Amino acid sequence: MAAFDTRISINDTKSPILGFLVKIGGYAAKPIADRLQKKGGDLIVPPEGFFVNETEEPMKEGELEGAAEWTKQIDQVKMGYQPPILWSNPV
Repeated sequence: MAAFDTRISINDTKSPILGFLVKIGGYAAKPIADRLQKKGGDLIVPPEGFFVNETEEPMKEGELEGAAEWTKQIDQVKMGYQPPILWSNPV
């Protein structure tokens, strides 16, 4: 399973209410992932969020490419590819 959300940057929103809610509660991807796992789901990639514009164009610049890269990670896991583990400090 994979969990994601679409989000508006607090800096871009014209709504003080939305900004307040994001500051106190965060975005939805992590709570969605937590609920999926609580119901027995296995996440195959970490939850992700993609920024959208509040009024124009569906996604902010660069977000479509980020979403495409995220889906590639999902495909790699589904196909059995395991990325190499990189150790910063081998023991």
